[in-house]
Amino acid sequence: QLGRYAASAQGGGQLTHTNHALRHDWNERFVELAGERGWDPAEADKDQKYAMGWSSGPKMPERYAKRAIRKRANGRISAMQRKALGDA
Repeated sequence: QLGRYAASAQGGGQLTHTNHALRHDWNERFVELAGERGWDPAEADKDQKYAMGWSSGPKMPERYAKRAIRKRANGRISAMQRKALGDA
């Protein structure tokens, strides 16, 4: 599992800032891929929790998906603005 691998790569000690950035990057790419491929959101959520070593209860996927959601929403907002201005 990615979270455990990242910790062991640092000698089994505390997670570093680099590990935290890696988790965010991996989860952002996972969410984007799930959206692109049309994966069932509930199944993708379970897969993401498993891959990251999270228990089934916490809402960690939502926390780590915020960046991907913000990026997607901003892209849609920009497209709406371009269309409204006739630049689409």
